[in-house]
Amino acid sequence: MVDPKNQWLLLTVAALGCFNAGVVWLIQYSAYPLWPLVGREEFAHYHTIWMRSTLAVVFMPSAIAAAGSLLLLWFGPPGLPRWAVWMGFALQLAGQAIQTFWLSPLDRGAVAASGGLNGAIYEKMVVVNWVRIAVLTAFALLACWMVNRALWPQTRMTYGRLLLLGLSALGLYAVGNIWLVQLVCYRLWSHVGRAEAYAYHIAWWHSIWGVLFVPSGLLFLGALAWPCLRPASLDGGLAWSGSLFRSSPPSAPRSGGRRLWHG
Repeated sequence: MVDPKNQWLLLTVAALGCFNAGVVWLIQYSAYPLWPLVGREEFAHYHTIWMRSTLAVVFMPSAIAAAGSLLLLWFGPPGLPRWAVWMGFALQLAGQAIQTFWLSPLDRGAVAASGGLNGAIYEKMVVVNWVRIAVLTAFALLACWMVNRALWPQTRMTYGRLLLLGLSALGLYAVGNIWLVQLVCYRLWSHVGRAEAYAYHIAWWHSIWGVLFVPSGLLFLGALAWPCLRPASLDGGLAWSGSLFRSSPPSAPRSGGRRLWHG
């Protein structure tokens, strides 16, 4: 009999993998592109707030996922291919190495001697973050595959199960998005600079469509199909509950426009 603790460990690691993917994709498409729009005199303080705010939502979940992938080497569910568990650990190790030895030093050097943005360092950060995105996205996909392998061993993939895994992954990806927005992005708004604030906000608004609203829209469409295509083994009440939680389409956050910045 499979120890439930082993399955919960895998599920937790997979959940964190999808969460972390949501975080790094939003950083790349929304957070980093806004840095050049911050006022020169305000950027040093803006960057300080950025560094402090990302500790809880970027670094801690990433470290926990890496520790969990290490524990899977000993406490993973039986039946998981050893190559998959080792590959997951290698991807997490690579992600931590990229963050610690490559991206973090660049991040600390993003403030120029004048106090503004160091353009050369900034461009390198954007490129390096693509490497981190590739590694963490690969881990999230691998973790979802391992969950399928552990929970439904030696059975054929069905549309219902594929939908279940896809909705779960997109839901956790979206959780990573909104926690980054809440704990980091919103905190930065008041440190942009009065003259630059309106242009910054408009750019932020345009930057989130592809990386936040498109996946959220897919999640909404999947939730509509969920009650009909759910796995036969899943309780119908749970399926309808999950669908109702996601029954409202994604809505745009509202702000007071210029009043928000110049009120």
